[in-house]
Amino acid sequence: LRRLTDHVMALLPFEPRWFGERGVKTSFIGHPLFDPHAVEERRGAALMAQSDALPQSGSPRLALLPGSRAGEIRGNLPIMLQALDRLTRAHPQLTAVAGLVDERAIERVREVAHEAGLADLLNQRVGLVHGQTDAVIAWADAVLAASGTVILQVAAHEKPVVAIYNVSALSWHLVGRWLVHTRTYTLPNLIAESIGIEKPLPEIIPHFGDVDRVTREVGSVLESDAARRRQVSLFREVCEVFEGVPFAKRAADILLAEGGWMNAQDAS
Repeated sequence: LRRLTDHVMALLPFEPRWFGERGVKTSFIGHPLFDPHAVEERRGAALMAQSDALPQSGSPRLALLPGSRAGEIRGNLPIMLQALDRLTRAHPQLTAVAGLVDERAIERVREVAHEAGLADLLNQRVGLVHGQTDAVIAWADAVLAASGTVILQVAAHEKPVVAIYNVSALSWHLVGRWLVHTRTYTLPNLIAESIGIEKPLPEIIPHFGDVDRVTREVGSVLESDAARRRQVSLFREVCEVFEGVPFAKRAADILLAEGGWMNAQDAS
């Protein structure tokens, strides 16, 4: 980065210090999830969550976000469905919706459920929605999600969440644990660490297939008002670091200020 870049635009608040200590010019520009346009989109999604596009009967409401890539869906969806099956025994009226990126992801979900012998459970208990992740999160009482940027999106909605990421135990113990030194993985928890507060959400990462633990963690946020309030309170502190930092404007200002290949006249 020192050799190839003039200025790094960082999406996370703790990055400028880390890169700066290594001689890389870096500025925090906010995150597109918190740009004013994205905030307006979330307000619209909250209204959509109350429409007929999502089920309005049944309680509690659980959103499943198994990831966007084929490998993520294959690794995470069967565990999510097995946990859902156990949760419905304690909550017979539980309603679940899977938020997916596109129609191709819906087909992958159906294929993976069929291969895992969980097609009936998927068809009977889970609504499949694509292209409306914000609305699905706004609709839910709690979220079970594969680790990724979507966890920060859930935090922006102030919804309690449990994060998982299923990997091969063999590859993790042979390679992963030696290459990956951090033991904090989700963006809200990383930001919480950087500002000196408690981690908001449980991370089951790496996950090797323990359905009982996933069921317990999701059951806790579904059943405990205190657990939900704790997450929401901490998410508010995490999201405060993005307030007043207009992502698009700050990025454009840096591009214009750096000059060299572009100046204000060219941009106009």
